[in-house]
Amino acid sequence: MAAENPKPDLPRGSVPGMPILPATSAVQESDRRERVALVRTPSALCLGVGIVATVIGGFVAGGKGVLAGALGTLVVIAFFAGGQIVVGRVLRTNPALGLNVALLVYVVQIGVLFLLLLVLKDATFFAPKIFAVTIVACALTWILAAVVGFSRSRTLYVEPGSGPPDPYGPANPDKS
Repeated sequence: MAAENPKPDLPRGSVPGMPILPATSAVQESDRRERVALVRTPSALCLGVGIVATVIGGFVAGGKGVLAGALGTLVVIAFFAGGQIVVGRVLRTNPALGLNVALLVYVVQIGVLFLLLLVLKDATFFAPKIFAVTIVACALTWILAAVVGFSRSRTLYVEPGSGPPDPYGPANPDKS
């Protein structure tokens, strides 16, 4: 005869007596909206700077300047948005690795952009100087927008319900 388990199986990290929130709680929805905003806002600002750089490139170098500005803008948005998504997923699954992954992704992004600039510095199908200026302007815009976005984000440093149990119990009216 098998012994019965006196404690019911609880999801990892849950506290006995505390309600288990469904997967689509308001907290998770708010967290999802904030993660989307941390990619959408820098992307929109970067796109605006890229449009300005593309127009200036069109005046300076004609069609080659327009192509260079557009490509530079798309490269920066793709690189930095992809990196932000990777870092966000790592932070959700393993927050302890967050800073390490963020630094690695950033160094790789800057290194690949630098190599791309070196490889395309003598290209004839577009204006390399407009391309380089657009990449630098868009990258600085993205970084500034990301820093402002992260500084304004509400990050929980302590998981709710992870503290010690209440010594008075959940329903004791004598508690002051």
